Amino acid sequence: MELRMFDDLEHLSRAAAEVVVREAGRAVEARGRFLLVLSGGGTPARLYGILGESPLREAVPWDRVHVFWGDERCVPADHPDSNYALAQKTLLDRVPCPEAHVHRMAGELGARAAADRYEMELRDFFAPGDLNSIWSFWAWDRTATPPPCFPDRRSWMKKSA
Repeated sequence: MELRMFDDLEHLSRAAAEVVVREAGRAVEARGRFLLVLSGGGTPARLYGILGESPLREAVPWDRVHVFWGDERCVPADHPDSNYALAQKTLLDRVPCPEAHVHRMAGELGARAAADRYEMELRDFFAPGDLNSIWSFWAWDRTATPPPCFPDRRSWMKKSA
């Protein structure tokens, strides 16, 4: 795992977009597909916008990309608070990713039903070992708390010289 810190959202977004392009190419060459987990909230919107613009839009083999969400709100897909709606507007409507490769959580079903349905979809989709080849982006600002799944979270909040 690599931790990198950036001075602003634009630099973070551009660096993350370059990683997506590089790793998508590597994954497709090695395994025939790229599995991408999108995060929610407003922070990744710029990243999604950069990926949806030339020249990076053409650099990703979108027909081999499968898109998932790490989190979603319990709202309809077209609701302004939907993480899917954000990704659709800023990225998915601008790239040739097949609709069948977009695996969204149906937040409009309510928390329990949506989680159960998404769990079933994930279990049906993933084979053993697939979880070792997923790229997921987590972003937080200087005041936010890093996701609890990372060890030694407090030391990450210090900027290295």
